Amino acid sequence: TNMYVSSKFANSKSMTQVFVRLFSSTPIHSKICVIGGGAAGINVTAQLIGRGINPGQIRIFEPSKTHYYQPGQTMIAGGLVQSDYVERPESKLIPKGVSWTQQAVLKFDPDNNTIYTEDDQKYTYNSVSYTHLRAHETPEHLVCRLLLEKK
Repeated sequence: TNMYVSSKFANSKSMTQVFVRLFSSTPIHSKICVIGGGAAGINVTAQLIGRGINPGQIRIFEPSKTHYYQPGQTMIAGGLVQSDYVERPESKLIPKGVSWTQQAVLKFDPDNNTIYTEDDQKYTYNSVSYTHLRAHETPEHLVCRLLLEKK
């Protein structure tokens, strides 16, 4: 089948997005998916690596480019540290070799071990760790609060 893309997308970021959407019907598989790149997600990932899991088998889903160390915020309020103490680039905290998906997870399908992200990509997994329930998430996400679910 021939596919044509409008010339208005040529030489633009949109062209990349068109191709990603055209060819993203095949799920990306990771042995272990960690939902959330906060302190808990980074800690779980580091512990898994420390227990001998190959970092290349782990994927972290975290849309934020900046990590805010929430427990440190109480130290700011107490005058013990400056505000920059709690703010770090997320890229510096993701363990080496771990895949980082910078998209929000929109939906889980635990019956089929599938995760759907905001860019319409599907990811499959063997085990998932849902490490932190964010304030902006809705009640239906509560059922997805899984901790290293194994099949």
